[in-house]
Amino acid sequence: MLTEPSGLILNFIVYTGQADSELMLINSFILYNRYSTKKLSLYDFRLKLISSLLPDSLMTIQSSSTLSVSHFPDFLSQVISNRRKQKRCRVCYSKDVRKNVTTYCPDCPDEPGL
Repeated sequence: MLTEPSGLILNFIVYTGQADSELMLINSFILYNRYSTKKLSLYDFRLKLISSLLPDSLMTIQSSSTLSVSHFPDFLSQVISNRRKQKRCRVCYSKDVRKNVTTYCPDCPDEPGL
């Protein structure tokens, strides 16, 4: 970094994938310190920027009582003609697409096709 007599700082950064974001960070740091009454170090400025971008509290993931047991798909049994039985896929059916599948979830109460 070089300092001009007028007090502006010129940044010479070799172009990498992060050069643009680093340059924007340095430029915003310079502008903040120039026009703010409270001067910060670059480290403190980065911490303040990061904390302003993060949400106030992290969302907690609530587990559903139905997902407390592991669910593993299984194949439907075969019939005499050597073909498997088929069910409608519950996921596709909810999207108004009809698709017949040979797998189902034996752990779910209604054993839906998957």
